Amino acid sequence: MGFDQASMQIEQPQLVHRKLTFPPHNGFGSDEDSLASCLRLTPRPPRRDVKKLLVDADKVLRFEAEMVNEKPEDENRRFIVAIYLADHSVAVWELKQRNSGHSEGKFAAKSKKQNAATGHEFVPSDFFVGAILEVNASPFLLTGVDEAALLYMEEHMDDFPYADVTTICSKLIRMKKYLKEAQNELMPIANFHRLAEDVANVTLVEHELISLARAFGSYTTDPERPVESAIELAALLQGLY
Repeated sequence: MGFDQASMQIEQPQLVHRKLTFPPHNGFGSDEDSLASCLRLTPRPPRRDVKKLLVDADKVLRFEAEMVNEKPEDENRRFIVAIYLADHSVAVWELKQRNSGHSEGKFAAKSKKQNAATGHEFVPSDFFVGAILEVNASPFLLTGVDEAALLYMEEHMDDFPYADVTTICSKLIRMKKYLKEAQNELMPIANFHRLAEDVANVTLVEHELISLARAFGSYTTDPERPVESAIELAALLQGLY
């Protein structure tokens, strides 16, 4: 017909391949159990780290705790919170307290639990004196720790930075001048906590203060041999160099 039609470029829409995501945990069993049912029609038991189970089979970190939900009836309740290093499962027991209205015994059964603050399961590094952890929708303040747990944390400082004295001392470099002028004295950790805030503008958690007292002063977990938790300022000054 003597008519030339101009070419027209038709842009093809860019294909977007959406990656399928796994559904959230349904509340039954562990996260690994739920994931196994998504990967196969016939779920298989999740693989377990047998070496870790054997090495850490009898290792438990135990902490004293109190409930901090601002309810007057729960102020005097005391608990033991434990994390098992073999599989990172967590359990909570309530201690007997007179006139508390609550019986002693299991508060939360041993199982893997999710840390509401991180959205992931609890790991040992989440546990330290001064931490607030939510278990079974109840907030717990960790107020104490046993000697075995302290020793383990000091032996594995890469996983527990609040037990690493070198890291803690690096925060206190600005206190050198004050410590040089201070007398050789044992300062209670509560007083040192305020001193670090005033002089070095550093807020130390309770576990860091315990680590300093164990390295440069006095601290004990033995209730039959109570010793005031304190830091020797002269020894701490040497540790800053």
